[in-house]
Amino acid sequence: MSTIEITRESWLAQLQLGNCVTHFEPRPIPPDTLGQILEAGCQTALPWNLQPWQFVVVTAPASREKLLRHCLDPGPAATAPTLVIALGDPGAWKRAPARLSEMVVSSSLAAGSEAGHLDRIRRQWSAGDTARVFAIAQTHAALQQIRLVALALGVSSWWMGEFDAEAIARDFHIPETLLVVTVLGLGYCAGQAVLPRPSLARTVFAEAYGLPWRRPAVDKVP
Repeated sequence: MSTIEITRESWLAQLQLGNCVTHFEPRPIPPDTLGQILEAGCQTALPWNLQPWQFVVVTAPASREKLLRHCLDPGPAATAPTLVIALGDPGAWKRAPARLSEMVVSSSLAAGSEAGHLDRIRRQWSAGDTARVFAIAQTHAALQQIRLVALALGVSSWWMGEFDAEAIARDFHIPETLLVVTVLGLGYCAGQAVLPRPSLARTVFAEAYGLPWRRPAVDKVP
């Protein structure tokens, strides 16, 4: 992936733009740019490298129309030239031996430690509904990385929250073992809205829940 240098101010501005896009330009995302965005998502760093995600990229007009019919309120994503169906795999932990071996080869895991990690994976992922929860949570982490890298490349996104997962799985031939986590719209922003500023006082606490966090004072240079 090529390196793109941006200032702190422009990066913050792009984050705000990506969160409040109202509609997208019709022009498609170049294949190389889309490839960089998807690759970044697939390279999301998470414990044990289990990678419990897969993505279906939908760009053909007929396929987009079919997918949007299964989204209750697509919002701005209805105009996005690229739609990405994000899938979570609760059974990803069963491939842990191969994933741990890859980490040893890349020197991101100490050789000889695989057995201990494998035992922890089996205990954590195989208990109750945790495999499903972990798969969804980690797929969301990959999606967030996709969104951030997309912004660095000038591509905006819109996250859809309401959709018919069963209909999407049926029409796009998704195996029953996978979960439809969400549908993400990607494209170039053609319009934006101003969002209300979030209240840190309601959501951020210091040291313990309920104790007010205050933004540190910044010393002014005379």
